[in-house]
Amino acid sequence: MPWRLNWIVIINSLMMLLYHATGNGALGLVGNAFSAIVVIYLLFNVLTSPEILSRYGALLILLTVALAGTLIVNVGKTDPVDFLKYMSLYVLFFAGTISPQRGIMGWSSAAVLLIIPLILLPIGSRVYTGSTVLEEASFSYFQTRNAATIYFTALIFCLVPILGWLAIPIQMLSCLLLGKIGPMLASSAAVAVWNIRPNLASLGVLVGGAVIGAVAYFIGLLQRAVDVIGPLYRDLFLLGPTVIGLMSYGEIVRRAGSTDVSGYFRIKHWVEIWQIYSSAGLDHILFGYGPGQSKLITTALLVPHNDYLRVLVEFGVFNLICFLTLLIIIILRLPSKITKSLFTVYVIYSFTDNMIDNFSSMVLLFAGAGLYARGNILESDIQREEPA
Repeated sequence: MPWRLNWIVIINSLMMLLYHATGNGALGLVGNAFSAIVVIYLLFNVLTSPEILSRYGALLILLTVALAGTLIVNVGKTDPVDFLKYMSLYVLFFAGTISPQRGIMGWSSAAVLLIIPLILLPIGSRVYTGSTVLEEASFSYFQTRNAATIYFTALIFCLVPILGWLAIPIQMLSCLLLGKIGPMLASSAAVAVWNIRPNLASLGVLVGGAVIGAVAYFIGLLQRAVDVIGPLYRDLFLLGPTVIGLMSYGEIVRRAGSTDVSGYFRIKHWVEIWQIYSSAGLDHILFGYGPGQSKLITTALLVPHNDYLRVLVEFGVFNLICFLTLLIIIILRLPSKITKSLFTVYVIYSFTDNMIDNFSSMVLLFAGAGLYARGNILESDIQREEPA
């Protein structure tokens, strides 16, 4: 049975909308079941594909050994949902590379996927966690604005054949409208990596970016970034991450001069979870503590806000090697600088947030990357990415 990327994301997004709008636990279970069925069905397609087995056989063998080791070492300590979230990244990409779907996504599907998250905004954001409703830091049914920003980044990524080079300014505008400086900086870095060359056009881009940055600073759009990042970098330079990891939140607030200490929180959390992992036995170093366990072994009882550290701690060093290999394969097989730039935004931002938890975004990014990697996107679509 053929599958389509856009319908998977539309159905999953509708499930999320209904669940978070109503708080009905049954709808949450239905949504999780739908995601699991999609992953299992696509996994069957992947494992029965001679093309995938021949082209990516070495990675699949290492991944199988790594996952088997993780499950054996951590018997009884495996969250099946988190296990499927991680495995889905590979399944989605590989399934995309053998999909018969023509193109990536049309305007009508994109419009639906843009509108669905915005439906809740007139009544306010609602993120139902099973017992409470989060409203302050959320955007629509996304738990954070960072998660929402990456979702829209993933949507723009799938629309590159239609948008062409306009995808990059639209990406920057999306970050600006959501008020997220982190994704904007990640986007700027990604664009610079893939597009800046020693020529007049690149110089013009740099000058234009500097002008936009200066305007944003003087009208106050960058004030939070200055207030938050300045003290953090000062203390990282003067004290180092280990000392910050030992500080109480009261001390941190006094040093930062603000209660907005998300950067310090991440450093503390990363230091703690790294100390737990690095002092573990060889079995846990190689195969982790088990899917979903990172939020149970630290005092904060949260996942690390870093997908690479999360994979390392929950699945072990072999799985981290597999994950990094997958990302390298994807970037190398993407057909243009624009698609590489937008996927690199995800790669960069995964250092500071939990992206794996957002199934809709991962479907758009990884299945979309697989569709691009087939190599049969219309030449005219790719050529339209660069301005004349």
